[in-house]
Amino acid sequence: MKSLVFLSAFVLSSVALANNWYDRGNAGFAILCAGGVKAQTLDLYEVSERHGLVASYSNKSSAVEKAVDLLSRLNSLDPARAKMYRLWAQDFMGSATFVAAANEFVKTPDAGLVTLPTDCKLEQAVFQRNPSILNKSRYIVNSTLWNKLDADNQAALIVHEVIYREFMNSLAFEVTSERIRAFNSFIHADGLKTLSAQEYLAFLQELHFTNYEYKGLNLALGYTDTKGAWNNSILVFENGNVVRASLSGRHPFERSYFKFYCDDTATTPDLGTVTLNSEGLLISLRVNSDFVQKNECALPFIPYESAKGQFIISGTSWEFDANEKPVTVKGALSTAEQFQLNYAGTNYVLAWDPFKPVTVETQFTFDKEMNLRKIALGGAACRSPLNQSVIFTPRNFSSDSVISLDENGVMTSELGLCF
Repeated sequence: MKSLVFLSAFVLSSVALANNWYDRGNAGFAILCAGGVKAQTLDLYEVSERHGLVASYSNKSSAVEKAVDLLSRLNSLDPARAKMYRLWAQDFMGSATFVAAANEFVKTPDAGLVTLPTDCKLEQAVFQRNPSILNKSRYIVNSTLWNKLDADNQAALIVHEVIYREFMNSLAFEVTSERIRAFNSFIHADGLKTLSAQEYLAFLQELHFTNYEYKGLNLALGYTDTKGAWNNSILVFENGNVVRASLSGRHPFERSYFKFYCDDTATTPDLGTVTLNSEGLLISLRVNSDFVQKNECALPFIPYESAKGQFIISGTSWEFDANEKPVTVKGALSTAEQFQLNYAGTNYVLAWDPFKPVTVETQFTFDKEMNLRKIALGGAACRSPLNQSVIFTPRNFSSDSVISLDENGVMTSELGLCF
């Protein structure tokens, strides 16, 4: 006979952001039973009792070695996450304070649904919270309970805590640890052996993981919105490869020809939608309008540098060639801000108007050698009679000029003088 336990955080109210794990902390649990039954972690108990799986334990010696070995099972489908988790597992003992508990830890309310055998109780073994003025150590461990566990169960607690460490700093905002325990069970059952990449990523989305590193790109898998509802991000496969997905807006990246940096943890989760070829190289990128409007981060950009000039180009719409070199970059500028770039000895300038600012569309086109072949800064273009600069001035009822250049950067478009 089993008893039903439901330990949950307060009912999620108007916003999921109220679930502040940084201050509340979270826990790893163990089960203690009467009659001399061996203590066991909740996660390992649920491998068979809740998920119907069979645990396959590590043959390593110590708890940390076992945890690192177990986490290496993620290597085949999730090498970046496996590496991160192994580093955290190796750091567990150095980030923990062991406390001999004369009394029980006050349980954090994050266990969720738990079924226990008769004459058994749930005890908190580990308390985890991001280090701060409130706690110097990341983990507070009940040493009395820890010492009742064998190395396999101690390893299961370590794995639980490193998974939770990712969740407590993500956009998932989980109220209970049920999904963390499910992933731990999956790892202990060596479940990756049976999954394709597509099945694994669908599984991560069900567990509310928010990101996944795919061939050097950090894909957004989903997020919890302000109403507390989980939202899956776009993820499309073709012949076993990701061909369309959302890029994470919370993870910087550097590609061969362009970059993105953002350290604003409050930013919109999805940077934008990408299409990819079979090698994981970008074909296109469309930055989400929400990302542009709701955060302070810079857009993806090209730090252009050649004998013809040095400047930065950013944009919201990108097209790439087969080698992921940018072909066309489109974006927007405001006449409230001064903008100019010098290319092959010619200055290209957007007319400055801070008093009646307007937003204009921009376009930059490159050839396969990354020579700039077209420039549009919004508005009609003309040559300044003073210094031969090309000035783009937005005007009503006039089409925007697109300046064409040869491979040496010489203009092939004919322009009149500015008046």
